[in-house]
Amino acid sequence: MNKKTIKDIDVKNKIVLVRDDFNVPIKDRKILDDFKIRKSLDTINYLIKQNAKIVLMSHLGKPKGKIVENLRLKPVAECLAAMMNKRIVTTKTQKTGEDSKNGVIYYCDDCIGNIVKKTINDADFGDIILLENVRFYPEEEKNDVEFAKKLASLGEIFCEDGFGSVHRGHASVSGIAKFLPAVAGLLLEREVDVLTEVLEKPEHPYLVILGGAKISTKLNLINKLAKQADKLLVAGALSNTIFMANGLNVGGSLVEKEMIDQIKTTVLKNNNIDIPIDVVVGKENGDNARIVDVGNGISNDEFIYDIGPKTIELFKRKIDKSSLVVWNGPMGKFENERYAKGTFELAKELVKVKKAVVGGGETSMAIRELGLEDKIYHLSTGGGAMLEFLEGKEMPGIECLQVKS
Repeated sequence: MNKKTIKDIDVKNKIVLVRDDFNVPIKDRKILDDFKIRKSLDTINYLIKQNAKIVLMSHLGKPKGKIVENLRLKPVAECLAAMMNKRIVTTKTQKTGEDSKNGVIYYCDDCIGNIVKKTINDADFGDIILLENVRFYPEEEKNDVEFAKKLASLGEIFCEDGFGSVHRGHASVSGIAKFLPAVAGLLLEREVDVLTEVLEKPEHPYLVILGGAKISTKLNLINKLAKQADKLLVAGALSNTIFMANGLNVGGSLVEKEMIDQIKTTVLKNNNIDIPIDVVVGKENGDNARIVDVGNGISNDEFIYDIGPKTIELFKRKIDKSSLVVWNGPMGKFENERYAKGTFELAKELVKVKKAVVGGGETSMAIRELGLEDKIYHLSTGGGAMLEFLEGKEMPGIECLQVKS
């Protein structure tokens, strides 16, 4: 990585603003998946050892510039506190002597303003201060200069560590770097190093597996990676539109008819792209699930929800022949156990690969549900960011960082 990291500058006894990606699934104020939070700990713990004062920033969901109570970051503070064995302190509670020894996590119900500044000033070095959802302000997504300046006024150094957000040109992601020394965190460094290796020096045989929903968002990527990889496998709902472009029946499955002409002139003419040969069809709730060959006997009220056994075996053989596999997007509606086999079987096969790089929330979740996280070369914290990086798009949250001399 040619960008400076927190290890390249002096952060001792400094106030460091860290942009994390704590955009995690929450239900009834409980976090359903703490993967991104766990991955942020390396940078946080490094800064604690350097006796820095750590101010964490993140967005959560899409509040559209308004305060939304169920999108507050209090559950993230509670999760961090449990992980780090620290107590939460708010503007309404007091820090104790024992807290001073162990360090605390301050939770602020705002991300700018005098109360936030006072909280940071009152905190000890080694403490963590978590700011409220930056997207409660419309200025965040507009990359408003004055809003970025207000955020920057809270610290002395800016550390970008939320890989899942670096493709966004927002105030807390890139705008803030205009006012502070800006470096990468340890998580971001790892993400960029791995994906740069994939982009510039991939090991061969190189296999790409893409799933997910809308092919319109991935067609440019498909065309690019089909030239770089030795083989590209496209499945999930992405393949439905390809089936239709090929004159095959997809029942009531999700398709993007406006993409058919483009697919005919690109995907269908590329021998490097493989699609499923059989699928699992049925109702959304799993009723009447059955296996059919692609295009053969699918009724109008049936939907394609998974790849079939012949496709699973075909894809597994492709995986076994590969030194590098990049996978983003599930093979079907794996949340329903009747449609989970395709995704789970491929996930289990990945442990045999020398280098497997997996991204996307649902795909990563499948890996972790199977307990395979530690057996995969790299499990990315970014889905859309990973794909845009591999497509070669500009990443504002990376471009804004200082370059190593």
